[in-house]
Amino acid sequence: MRLLGQVEVILRDKAVVRIADVSSIPMISSSVYNERREYIGRLIDVIGPVSKPYAVVSIKREGYKPSIGESFYYTYKPSRRKRSFR
Repeated sequence: MRLLGQVEVILRDKAVVRIADVSSIPMISSSVYNERREYIGRLIDVIGPVSKPYAVVSIKREGYKPSIGESFYYTYKPSRRKRSFR
């Protein structure tokens, strides 16, 4: 798991996270976890200027409310494409 960044803004079912390492921007649909390695949701968008990007995380965990300043982590596993049987 790699550090995504810290929560800056909390919306209803989304959180805006300032990306900690600008040199390695995470892929869209990466899985996002909290400090206790509990699954939180998916990264759905990267917004803002190139020098200070933000990640928008869709929170999928029922009843979970992140706090401002909380650190989020991410992993990315590419989806396996299904083979066509023609």
